[in-house]
Amino acid sequence: IVSIFVNPTQFNKTIDFRKYPRDVKRDITTLKKLNVNYLFLPKTKDIYNFKAKKFTLRKKDKILCAKFRKGHFEGVLNVMNRLMSIIKSKDLFMGEKDYQQLHLIKKFLSKKFGVRINACPTIRTADKIALSTRNKLLNKKSLEKASKIARLLIKIKKRSKLHSSK
Repeated sequence: IVSIFVNPTQFNKTIDFRKYPRDVKRDITTLKKLNVNYLFLPKTKDIYNFKAKKFTLRKKDKILCAKFRKGHFEGVLNVMNRLMSIIKSKDLFMGEKDYQQLHLIKKFLSKKFGVRINACPTIRTADKIALSTRNKLLNKKSLEKASKIARLLIKIKKRSKLHSSK
């Protein structure tokens, strides 16, 4: 089962939520090519029509992006808590692209739901940019910068592995 849901509570500004790129027809075409059997495409009311525990991050969890993206990760945890209440799965597959999100879901939800969280490697374009719907919001110059940063980080990672193995 694949779920596609753009969660309004993850956005600090309503305008960002409205501008977020969506192409459900293309997503469905892609999923068919991947032989996905089921797609759960809930509406906001399907996710938020029942009471559920609300998560708030403690100060020690407000690090990295969470320190600067007020409410974002609480929104992630809250929607995932609701989604996992609806879809009672034994396994959940999530991309490593949003590593902090993946970490927090493992920390707060895996035991609660008895679900195995499976980290999936980040899929990148030929330019080494992580595949992300948000990239559609970038202009050509910004995409080139992102590519340079990604290539540099990959190079640093390789060098650090070389030095740590000596």
